[in-house]
Amino acid sequence: MKINYHFIWTLTFAPLSALLFANDASENLLGDFGGLRTSLAEGGFGIKAKHILDVYDDISGAPKNGALYFGRLQVDATLDLNQYLGISGATIAIGGIHQYGHHFYNRRTFDVLTNPSTIESRQFTRLTNLSLNQVLMDGMLGYKIGKIDGVAEFGLQEYNTAFMNLELNYVPRIILQPSTGTNLPFHPGEKWGAVVKYQTGIDPNNTSYLKIGFFDTNNYDVYEDDPNGLTFDYSGPLAYALELGIRRPGPATSYAKIGAHWNEGSYPDLSSATRSNQVNNNFVVYAGAGKTIAQFSKTQARHLDGSVMWSYAPKNRNLYHQQFIALLRAVGPFANRPMDELGIGVVVSFLSDHYARRNSLNMNEEYIFELSYKTKLSPYFSIQPGFQAIRHPKGDKNRDTVYLATLRTVITF
Repeated sequence: MKINYHFIWTLTFAPLSALLFANDASENLLGDFGGLRTSLAEGGFGIKAKHILDVYDDISGAPKNGALYFGRLQVDATLDLNQYLGISGATIAIGGIHQYGHHFYNRRTFDVLTNPSTIESRQFTRLTNLSLNQVLMDGMLGYKIGKIDGVAEFGLQEYNTAFMNLELNYVPRIILQPSTGTNLPFHPGEKWGAVVKYQTGIDPNNTSYLKIGFFDTNNYDVYEDDPNGLTFDYSGPLAYALELGIRRPGPATSYAKIGAHWNEGSYPDLSSATRSNQVNNNFVVYAGAGKTIAQFSKTQARHLDGSVMWSYAPKNRNLYHQQFIALLRAVGPFANRPMDELGIGVVVSFLSDHYARRNSLNMNEEYIFELSYKTKLSPYFSIQPGFQAIRHPKGDKNRDTVYLATLRTVITF
């Protein structure tokens, strides 16, 4: 399927001219369709669509120069089974995307390990998620089963809404390692899985919780094997995930969590001089915490949040050995812009010396810095300029720092 890029770009920038004429109260560019959208929602059918466009330009330090772009059109729908079949608390969720771009993996163009954005990969049109979800016991117990984003369930970065870089906006790269790592499925490469969550209270923002999951790793290839998302086979090996956490509300909203992934498969032993040697299983553990540090207004709508996250994986079978992430997010940094967000984040990746020796590479640590500012020009259109710096690209201390200028636009249809 081919979509005219000029059409997509028109969809992206059309709101700039429409801002003077649109109803500012609408959360969607296309409005309510004469009440149809509301009628469907009241009938138990919800649908939403958005388009994200990322543009990056190398300021200095990268092997190649020039502006690059990547875009994603995403549609998600939910069906309330309580209204249709009388199954209390149950829904079916289904979603699909079309994505396109220039130099699909831009980290390769800039010759860095991190992804400058969360949406870049390769061009395709595919079904993503398809799952049955249900909450029981007034919301204290819940489960989902189907094609699921495993890493978003176990390792998702919190306070992420002001960032564009993968490590700060989605999950640490040590958790998301296609073809290596523990190979939990990730968006938009969801695979078969199941998640069960129990929390001690009915309020999800004031509770302790335990969450477990089981996922198909699809022969260590959870992403590239299925071009349209319509492959529903199971090929193993199985991966497991566990997370314990606590959340507390109030003027100082806070959370803390620890978790782990475990894969029962076999991996090349990077510490061995013999390339045929294998080690059984792989794992990653992580811990994170965050808190609202300051309030800018009495209503608590404007505030400053901070979080840290640490992750570990054994270096004899992974590229990433440890990662540390810290970020600050200011929601409503200016009184006259209460919906804007300002983000500052740092990622330190400690890379495996075993991997470096095995592949004859000069690598140690890679450092990432992002400064980003997101503003809503209307309820349905946001624009987010930013700046990224990658010191020691690919962990190579002999390389110059890579500096990137970035821009993201998001339209909610």
